Amino acid sequence: MGQWNEASPIGSNGIMKLRGLPFSTTPEQLLQFFQGFDIPKGVGGVHMVLGGNSRPNGEAFVEFGSEEHAEAAMTKDKQT
Repeated sequence: MGQWNEASPIGSNGIMKLRGLPFSTTPEQLLQFFQGFDIPKGVGGVHMVLGGNSRPNGEAFVEFGSEEHAEAAMTKDKQT
């Protein structure tokens, strides 16, 4: 899948913003990458950001089950 360049949990609701993803990254690949972390909505909890051309722009938001789970997933920051 490649390496993402930056991640940050935003707010206290368990949502993590990912930046620097390869444009070809799919929600399913992100679920596989975060396997073992609580993403209760599955693919519905992965939101790919689209650019003006309606194609992924390398950013995504992932909804974890809690802020604690999002912070624990930060251990994968800068991994491939």
